[in-house]
Amino acid sequence: MDLPREVIFTVTVIDNSDPDIPDYRRIPAIFTDLAPAIELVKNNDQDIAESGENRYVVIEETLLNTVLPPVNSKIWFEWSWDLGRYELTDVPTQFTKVPSFGIS
Repeated sequence: MDLPREVIFTVTVIDNSDPDIPDYRRIPAIFTDLAPAIELVKNNDQDIAESGENRYVVIEETLLNTVLPPVNSKIWFEWSWDLGRYELTDVPTQFTKVPSFGIS
């Protein structure tokens, strides 16, 4: 029997500003739609950038209510000091082999 699978979008902020300290990560928000997740990042709502300390944000689409859910897609953002906001970016090299941030 196939059960319906609900999709969620996790927003994970990553601070990797100090090379001697492992990347600090936290999930400030989880959404059931992609649009509000993108709005949160683009508007830096609730200062998720923490004044630019959180260099990267990744939005991951994954399944709800599964054990070690697969990530269907990822959207990466990087903090721009010049613009004072997050901008779309490619996955940073140091994170290309990380399968998921929302469950780690």
